[in-house]
Amino acid sequence: MKDDSNVAGSAAKTFAPAGTLPVSRANPIGSVDLSLSAIGTYSSLQAFLVGIENSARLIDVRDIVVKGSDTGVYTYQMTLRLYWLR
Repeated sequence: MKDDSNVAGSAAKTFAPAGTLPVSRANPIGSVDLSLSAIGTYSSLQAFLVGIENSARLIDVRDIVVKGSDTGVYTYQMTLRLYWLR
């Protein structure tokens, strides 16, 4: 597995599945919520989000929490939802 701990100039602090959605045999699409925390500049967050937008995998950004800083380096907490075909 590729190490993406320093994606777009930000350092990932935590990376953990937030849980899966209920399985339905009628629905051929699976998904999982992924919660992560990172530290970086605002421009690194923008680059990360552009990477998600341009990803071949379908990913929703469910929420983002930004904690401010006087140094220009922020703490980000976000939840992403990843989808796949079963």
